[in-house]
Amino acid sequence: MRKKSYFNDREAAPKAKRYWDCAVANPLSLRPIKKEVDIIQFYKKDKFFTKSEYDSSGRNEFFSWPESIASKTGFLEENTLFLNSNAHSNLNSKTIGLFVLQDHIEAPPRKRDLKEFYFFSPQTLRSNVELFELIKTGERYEVWFDGITNSFQIGIPKRDRFKLCNLEIGQSVEIKINGKHDFTMTGRSERTFREKQYLIKYVGKADSIEILAQNKIEKMKTLNVENLQKVDLRKILN
Repeated sequence: MRKKSYFNDREAAPKAKRYWDCAVANPLSLRPIKKEVDIIQFYKKDKFFTKSEYDSSGRNEFFSWPESIASKTGFLEENTLFLNSNAHSNLNSKTIGLFVLQDHIEAPPRKRDLKEFYFFSPQTLRSNVELFELIKTGERYEVWFDGITNSFQIGIPKRDRFKLCNLEIGQSVEIKINGKHDFTMTGRSERTFREKQYLIKYVGKADSIEILAQNKIEKMKTLNVENLQKVDLRKILN
């Protein structure tokens, strides 16, 4: 008897019909999922300031969020996660429990290879994303700050590891942190101050993934910065 499969029997796989045409034209466009995948969205701002630039007006301008952004990273719509074609490398949707999208709203000008995707298996206990650990407990995620592992990224003063908040579907948290990078004693460079700001939202769950070409993936994303949790980890620096 001929074995039925996702691709050789359209009638036996009605769920596949939704993506049949695009799957034949481009196999990379289809990723079947055995179990729902959690989707979390990160928005990030990251900037270095010189000592002369590090005043209240410059920091206030940095910490303002835009109402919306044009994103080519990916988005969740009607329980389908749409991703750009850069995401298909090493992507095995059958073993994903959590997928994190990250949009860089502001980044240091010399920083390259900005990471847009993180994905983790259902067996991952602590999902490390940027400066944080995401730990699933039931239907929510605990957000932990790991200042020990990421001390070089943050700078002075040293920080510990501790829990920040819980996130359930639809909830968001804004996190601000700063640090000082001082190489003046070694003569390598002048003192700089680094400010980072994150907006993290537990968007929802996906039961299918589709890969789109770069010219078809752009989506306007509204940040919705009202009524969110706020965590300010900034220190007074001089």
